Amino acid sequence: LAHYLSSFMLEFLEGIEGLNASLRVVNQCPLGAAAITTTGFDIDRQLVSDLLGFEKPVPNSYQAIVTSHWLTYPSMWFKSILNDITRLMADMAHKASCEVGLLSFPDELVQVSSIMPQKRNPVIIEHIRIQSGMASGDFQSLIDLFHNVPYQDVNEVADAPVASFTRGCETVSGLLELLQETLLKVSVDKQRVDEIAISTGATTTELADELVRREGISFRTAHGVTSAFVKSGYSLEALRRRFLELVGRALKMDDQELETVLSPRHFVQIRSVPGGPSISGMESVVDLMEENLKLITHSLEELKKKVVESEERLSEEFNSLD
Repeated sequence: LAHYLSSFMLEFLEGIEGLNASLRVVNQCPLGAAAITTTGFDIDRQLVSDLLGFEKPVPNSYQAIVTSHWLTYPSMWFKSILNDITRLMADMAHKASCEVGLLSFPDELVQVSSIMPQKRNPVIIEHIRIQSGMASGDFQSLIDLFHNVPYQDVNEVADAPVASFTRGCETVSGLLELLQETLLKVSVDKQRVDEIAISTGATTTELADELVRREGISFRTAHGVTSAFVKSGYSLEALRRRFLELVGRALKMDDQELETVLSPRHFVQIRSVPGGPSISGMESVVDLMEENLKLITHSLEELKKKVVESEERLSEEFNSLD
């Protein structure tokens, strides 16, 4: 589960990092561009930018009045994040289905039926998908809005599109609360996980690997032995018989050792390469997530600090006017 969810978390953090990077594009002050070419008055664009808490003025005054990036850059990253969320929700819905039965949800997150007493649909997943789709539509409309639009001071870069952007942001805020509820309250049926892993032969790859390591045979031979085991319906007797046929000697491993190798927990824990699903394999992943989260948090805290300082300075400058 940690391997599965941390994969999504890394993707989610990449999206947040992208949003954070887009702030550097958005956080530029357009003031002072005037009617495209600035002005003949001796204005101080840098001072205005500083007092209003921007990172810097937009470098080129023409760019200041024509750019769409203050809308399209964050929209693209929001849409990427929403795509990842909907993919996770689609997958969780599949794993929660009665046919699979790996995931379950508490009463407050499911929908029941007055006609079907057995109905327990995790409707929260559907609401997350719906809201993600609605917000994606808002952000995609802003991306598409500027297709073939003249690179000029046009109304497409004025106030009207901001309504779509703010509506999308508000929708994202709400669906993230639903996502948090989903991830905090979902339960995993460990027994069902084991049943599916064993019944589908998911762990037989590790059996082939172990035969290579412990019995000193080639992987091609181990694959042939394991394949016969799967075709037989997971008969250990068939496994031993095929091993004798291909290798020319009896298999040294006893039944208990074979059962241990085929267990889902052994399959997970032996994969200790960094990035793998074992506890030790996940350490580097957790460390990376924590480091990325710290960097993002620090960046946002610095931005908030600068805004507060700018507001204080602006107030002081205003109060000092004659």
